[in-house]
Amino acid sequence: MNLDKVVGHRAPLQMSMIKHITPDGFWKGTDARNFSDMDFPAQHIVGCYDFMCPGALRAYHGMRTAAATQHARENQQLILGPWDHATGSSRAGDVDFGETARLDIVAENLKWYDRWFKATDNATAYPRVRYFMMGINQWRESSTWPPEAAQPTPFYLHAHEPDQRTGAAGSLFKTPPAELSAPIHFISDPHNPVPAAPFHGEAYLDGFGPYDQQTAATRPDVLAYATSPVNAPLALAGHFQAVVYASANTPDFDIVAMVLDIHPDGFRHPLATGILRATARHSDLERSPVTAGEIYRLTVDIGDSAATLQPGHRLGVHIQGSYFPVYDRNTNTGKGPFGARVLPAKVSIYHDAKRPSHVILPLLR
Repeated sequence: MNLDKVVGHRAPLQMSMIKHITPDGFWKGTDARNFSDMDFPAQHIVGCYDFMCPGALRAYHGMRTAAATQHARENQQLILGPWDHATGSSRAGDVDFGETARLDIVAENLKWYDRWFKATDNATAYPRVRYFMMGINQWRESSTWPPEAAQPTPFYLHAHEPDQRTGAAGSLFKTPPAELSAPIHFISDPHNPVPAAPFHGEAYLDGFGPYDQQTAATRPDVLAYATSPVNAPLALAGHFQAVVYASANTPDFDIVAMVLDIHPDGFRHPLATGILRATARHSDLERSPVTAGEIYRLTVDIGDSAATLQPGHRLGVHIQGSYFPVYDRNTNTGKGPFGARVLPAKVSIYHDAKRPSHVILPLLR
């Protein structure tokens, strides 16, 4: 499967990033982690669906905690919107967030420069964090990110319940499983990766936005878990993470974890999506071999987001082995993306009393 053909255009940047899978010299010019050498206020504007969101948030937190002076540390601003890359628009993917989501990024930059270079309005307090709550489509302010009211809360994957809808892998509860149970399996086939925008047909769409995942939920290589419909608004804001107990019969495999807002009409709105390559479970610098059949505790960084699930909606989690072409396919051979062969991986997901797979979500109290 050729990436250029799939996305419909040449993708030299993506191919370069895939080739350089470790932090080698290719990345040296973009390495800006020397926060202790930096002494300036900075404004960080990014969308939660932007592929640069993780880097922007690392820079924000790095400057907040390690910048050279207290003045710099205390004057960092984060604006987190519902956009993909550098748009500031009202729509991303399949979701229209309304006019309130629009942001003139250049105008915000100019106001920031005026404050610090021209002393314009510098006596007026400014919000250290502004973030957009999807679901209710409102901007909120906070002194920190995540907001101080965010409480990391585990939601555990449970095996199929008798009243669960047909085709679902299982349920989500705040309580862990009490008994041992058999794992659930899926086949992750590099020749047939899960598309990032499955509702748009067979073609693979090159886009980072929130695309409806209804069609993906029906695939045999996607495990779909969900709560019952919520009775009251469920608000989340902050960092999302998954802890997944998994094994496979191949030298490598990927785990993709996605958190969704499932609407009553079936629309599956992905709030955040993350991936972990099993051989990179300890470090991106040095890969660790995978032993076939061995069960690993894998921590997946799902990303940052903010949303309120309205009454009648369900909180959902998808576990799958690919998300293409947003992430490159794993050949599952342990030989990297340019190996001469690929292997379908039989992946087993465990969610029982001994191996309680779960997501950790920032629940606003």
